[in-house]
Amino acid sequence: MVDELNKKMIEDVKKKGFMKEKEIEKAFLKTPRHFFVPTLYEYEEGKWIKYELDYENPQKEILEKIYRDMPLVVAMKEDEVLSTTSMPTVMTMMIEEGKVKKKDRVMELGTGTGYNACVLANLTGERVVSVEIIPEVADLARENIKRAGMEEKVKVVTGDGGFGYPEDAPYTVFIITSASSDITRYWVDQLEEGGRIVLPLVTRGMETIVSLEKKGEILEGKPSYYVRFLQLRGPSSIISHYGISEKQMRPLSRIIKKFAREDEEIKEMVDKLERRERMDFFFFLALTEEYATALHSEEFEWGYGIWDRTPGKGGFVFYLQDRVVVWGDEGVKKKFMNAYKGWERAGKPALKDYTLTVYPVGKEPSQRRGRWVVKRRQMTTVFEKKGG
Repeated sequence: MVDELNKKMIEDVKKKGFMKEKEIEKAFLKTPRHFFVPTLYEYEEGKWIKYELDYENPQKEILEKIYRDMPLVVAMKEDEVLSTTSMPTVMTMMIEEGKVKKKDRVMELGTGTGYNACVLANLTGERVVSVEIIPEVADLARENIKRAGMEEKVKVVTGDGGFGYPEDAPYTVFIITSASSDITRYWVDQLEEGGRIVLPLVTRGMETIVSLEKKGEILEGKPSYYVRFLQLRGPSSIISHYGISEKQMRPLSRIIKKFAREDEEIKEMVDKLERRERMDFFFFLALTEEYATALHSEEFEWGYGIWDRTPGKGGFVFYLQDRVVVWGDEGVKKKFMNAYKGWERAGKPALKDYTLTVYPVGKEPSQRRGRWVVKRRQMTTVFEKKGG
């Protein structure tokens, strides 16, 4: 039954246009997902329900939940999600973007369940090094990897992945499985010349898979897909890029409920876009507006806009699931409208229309038309529209 469920999950990935290479398919076939999901959490009717797999007599209904092309929550602490296993489509997407192949030496940051590391080990035929910052998650991954009989093929290190793992460097490929707001010097230094980095890069709340190739002290590549990952933990993360936290949402939620007004003009303007176009505009807004940000909450789900906290000129504009809310200085709405007009004048660029170059801080080119410089802590990202 497990083999059939695994094959069906793989077919679902292929139907979406991924996993074209047989070697990737073989790696997934050799790595049964249920070995890495002893517990599974699903949010049902306002609460988390825990499912436990009996490995001696696996329950069919739980196996069917595991072998879906979906991300799974596998570890929680109270109401906080500690660890997930990614959607197989997204795993494949990152493998393909990183051009991972036989004999590659892979460093994975964010072990999670260990499933992705084992797929990578089966694909490359080499030992994969995987770093996990949460000790209990690292321990869980080791148990899962041992259950799968892969303990000789995957080395799990408990530590801060922002520093990489110099002991086994250099690496051919870095795969970062948590949303990162920066690209650290440690990753670049531990990557061989011509090596690749693939990660979900966060830019003012917008997460995109980016693939980069090392060329001397810079990295060159492109963004490719919109995604959502758990945040990278540790000092390498830049909190401001991640969007509005749940703690910040409490006062913001009160303002939205009591003082904000709905804006039909902006809603009508953005609603006419298809979902992908809407994300493309929000990404453009992230590149062009320093106060652009995302909000995530149970109450509002996901929203995007501008939250300017400049004293005396503050305010916000947020496009939510069902409405647009505006509050504060009128200049904030004007910024949002001007960004939309700028996106239209630029030809409504989609994510695939940008290139990305990463420079050490202080060595980046200046901003100009068709080029957007986003400074981070250790590196500076420069997005350019193809063709200027």
